[in-house]
Amino acid sequence: MATRKSIDGRLLYRAPTTGMNGFHDAALPLFDTFTVPIGFGGNLNETCHNGVLGYVEHIKKEWESTADSLPQLVCLLDEQGHVVRANRTLERWGLGQVTKARGTDLHTLLHPDCHVADCYLPGFWEQAMTALRKGEPAALQVEDPILKRYLDLQVHCHQASEKCDQCTGNHFAVAVVADITSLKGTERALRKIVPPFDERPNRCAAELLHEADTNKRVEDALMESQEEYRKLWKTYVGDRVRAEQALKASEQKLWRLSSKVLSMQEKERQRIASELHDGIGQTLSAFKFYVENALIQLKAQPPEVGVSLFEALIPRIQGAIEEVRRISMDLRPSILDDLGILATLSWFTREFQESYVGIHVGLQVDIQEDDINKPLKLIIFRIVQEALNNVAKHAQADTVSIQLALVEHKIRLEIVDHGVGFDHSEVAVKRSSCKGGVGLLSMRERAEYSGGHFRVTSGKGKGTRILITWPAGGLEL
Repeated sequence: MATRKSIDGRLLYRAPTTGMNGFHDAALPLFDTFTVPIGFGGNLNETCHNGVLGYVEHIKKEWESTADSLPQLVCLLDEQGHVVRANRTLERWGLGQVTKARGTDLHTLLHPDCHVADCYLPGFWEQAMTALRKGEPAALQVEDPILKRYLDLQVHCHQASEKCDQCTGNHFAVAVVADITSLKGTERALRKIVPPFDERPNRCAAELLHEADTNKRVEDALMESQEEYRKLWKTYVGDRVRAEQALKASEQKLWRLSSKVLSMQEKERQRIASELHDGIGQTLSAFKFYVENALIQLKAQPPEVGVSLFEALIPRIQGAIEEVRRISMDLRPSILDDLGILATLSWFTREFQESYVGIHVGLQVDIQEDDINKPLKLIIFRIVQEALNNVAKHAQADTVSIQLALVEHKIRLEIVDHGVGFDHSEVAVKRSSCKGGVGLLSMRERAEYSGGHFRVTSGKGKGTRILITWPAGGLEL
């Protein structure tokens, strides 16, 4: 019954505690007082009753919207475990419509069309029923294989009953299902970083001391490694500086060599042009005058005179042929391609001795022609040619020995003269000032370019020894 109380000429009416046919369908709390004027026309009881019903409907809608806004799935269950009402989280999870959920059990609601024999939901509901009848809640956290979510399931007694074992009405329990997938992910990430406290072993003082000693050794090792790193860094910086200096020196050396090579090319061209002009050119001019004179003589004198003139021309033609052959041999001896390096060295040493009568050249060969590849043959010839030219220009020697042999799988070329020799420091100074020749440098570059090792030893009054070694067969250039 409503409670009435007259205050200041007004009639106060307390709302009845009847159930509201809303989401919870449970007993309403005590509402605020409605005020109806005494002079209000009509039936007072009917007017108050309509006002209460309107207010109840308003409260009902507020609680329904509140329940629908929750992120958890909330279901009101009867004693058989069937759904009486559910909030709209059911629709947000894609499990069906709220209007069709009534009468289904929790298993069917969460796992539609589930045919898994050992599904966890029926067993959980049996355990929940046992706990609820004892007045205790039931809870379970599980990774649901069908929903692909981590779920936190909680079932509580409906608060309308004073004792749950006396619940015989339509409202028996409330099930709350929360999605804790993100929480579990965070928990796994934290477990990787910090292990649970209860998993940490109890450590005694000895273990702590051992750990401290281990940490000290690690710190000492770290300090040693840092010092070693500093040393390595200094070494690296020093090596890099030296490498840069060596690179600059090599670049300067290459620049000087390039300048010398260009200069030598120009000198060689000048020499060839001079030889062609002074030798072949003058010989051809003499031929021209001889032929013209012979033709004049043939017209004025008997034929025998013209014949004798032409016969005298033959030796001159032969001399021109020899001059062309000499120039050609200086540029590239054809005998090297026709007969090989051994025959070419034998020919060249004879030619050298004929040109420089006071110098005796001894040649010793202890290698087969096939032991030397073709590119290396030309390099060996050019080195011997340059070495003998240096002997003729600078050494003032009367004896030169050349040895080409195969020793311990290496091709060995040794050139020794017994001349005046030279001082290495003086040669280095002349070379740096671009005043010295490039004979030795050219031989070194040829040897090292072809994969060989070049070494020269000399001293004033001690002669000069050049030793070059290549791998057997030489490199394919």
